[in-house]
Amino acid sequence: FHCHHVNEEMFLILEGSGVVRIGEREHAIRKGDVIAAPAGGRASAHQIINTGTETMRYLSVSTRVPVDACEYPDSGKVSIVAGNGGSTKLWKMFRAETTVDYYDREKK
Repeated sequence: FHCHHVNEEMFLILEGSGVVRIGEREHAIRKGDVIAAPAGGRASAHQIINTGTETMRYLSVSTRVPVDACEYPDSGKVSIVAGNGGSTKLWKMFRAETTVDYYDREKK
């Protein structure tokens, strides 16, 4: 369950069935459904869950903007990514509550 602040995602369900969580709501999904996951805050957080009896397969497409911030509301994590396509230059994941002051550890 996550949301991107920059990248957009889209999913096409190829096989199976389940639910998609979007924000506070769940929606049934099945073969042929298309799910749009726009960039945004916690209200756009999304997760696909297989609740069916067969394997679920889906095609995922993303804008893959090279700099993105992603939140994980269920676990209170944040990730920051710079670079993509095998050339990731920075990828850090941390707990949201571990923020520090802008000048922390800076020489004065």
